[in-house]
Amino acid sequence: VDHINDLIAKERAANPTLDAWFKERFVSTFEADDLKQYAPNTIGGIFYSELMSKGMSVNIVPPYEPDSDYEYFQLRAGQVHDFEHIVGGGGFDFIGELVPYYMRLTNLFVHMSPELASELSVFSILASTRVLTRAVLHYPQTWLLTHDATLRGSEVGRKSEPLYFMKYEDVFHLSIEDACKALGLHYVPTVDTGPAS
Repeated sequence: VDHINDLIAKERAANPTLDAWFKERFVSTFEADDLKQYAPNTIGGIFYSELMSKGMSVNIVPPYEPDSDYEYFQLRAGQVHDFEHIVGGGGFDFIGELVPYYMRLTNLFVHMSPELASELSVFSILASTRVLTRAVLHYPQTWLLTHDATLRGSEVGRKSEPLYFMKYEDVFHLSIEDACKALGLHYVPTVDTGPAS
């Protein structure tokens, strides 16, 4: 963790925008009830529908006060993960998880030093590899759709502004396509991977 924080410090010194983002340390405080007001085809409305249909709460990881830049990065990554499903066109299912994983993996390497991007990608690469392995070895009929999810996520990651800067709270009222434009995200249509998952 100390090594990662050192790498972040070097990155902040070379990137004033990243430095400002860490200084702000924005943390979401909205609750599920705050999303009721948004139309069904908006970012807020889509997320609200997912939460209600699955009986989930907003915070999978309880909020905490981060003690370091690395802890803050991880906290914010957890807060925005579900929105990355929505804007990246990945379903809330097993195969759909590959879209945000590969969005992040690719995007970090586009916008950060390779060494820091690697350290911040450990979870994503290990978590995504289990899906790829199972598809090839045990569910070969899903492989092409599974592989497509990695390609779509990678395309979004490669062509978008830094994902870690995205403040989805500002675009709850927008459609997916309009939110992508507002945030600097490359838009790809959602693919239904639910049945294959």
